[in-house]
Amino acid sequence: RYYGTGKRKNAVAKVWIAPGEGNISVNKKTAADYFRRRTLEALIVQPFEITNTVGRYSVICHALGGGIAGQAG
Repeated sequence: RYYGTGKRKNAVAKVWIAPGEGNISVNKKTAADYFRRRTLEALIVQPFEITNTVGRYSVICHALGGGIAGQAG
């Protein structure tokens, strides 16, 4: 299990990544339910697509502050 912190504008994200089925959870909701925009969901999945690891890691994220676009970034 790996941990990282990311910041953009006024948003802060605490992220845990572990080998799994590719589930992405943001503030105890699925990414689709939390962000509600496909462009923001695509932004989250982009690092996994670039590294050809889509579906191999599960993500748990606690996002704080800013708007949803800043949190996705």
